[in-house]
Order: sequence, then structure tokens, then C-alpha cells
Amino acid sequence: MKTVSIKQLHATTGQYVREAASHAVYVTDRGQRVAVLKAVTGDDLAGRPFPRRRARDLPSVGMDSTAGISAERDGR
Repeated sequence: MKTVSIKQLHATTGQYVREAASHAVYVTDRGQRVAVLKAVTGDDLAGRPFPRRRARDLPSVGMDSTAGISAERDGR
């Protein structure tokens, strides 16, 4: 069992994610366990795939979405 603090996890995430492939890595916040990193199993991957959507089936908003995003960004 490996235990790592949030601060350590933040500094070297890749290392701990790779370790989690072989054994569980517990994440602590001020000494209390708050999460666990573990290997993905086939059961974790089971389920329905994300549905595909066709652009023409999406609702029309009457404007170019990039213009709306730019306007919102300019307002910051």
C-alpha cells in the first residue's frame, strides 16, 4: 500500500499514476485518506459508449458559436 499527499501527487502525478497500474496508491489530505488511484479493469470500461451526434441534428442557435465565445471572452 502506497500513500501520497496531495502536494506530492501534484508535483509528480505521472510517477504515481504509473505506480497505480501495479498497486493502489492512496491520496491523503492532511493525513486523512481522500482518494485512491488504482488500475483500470475490464469492468471499469464496460458500459455504453458515448453517443455520436450529427451536427445537423443539433438545435440551431441562429449565430456562429465562435462569435459568442469571443464576445464572452472579451467581456472578461
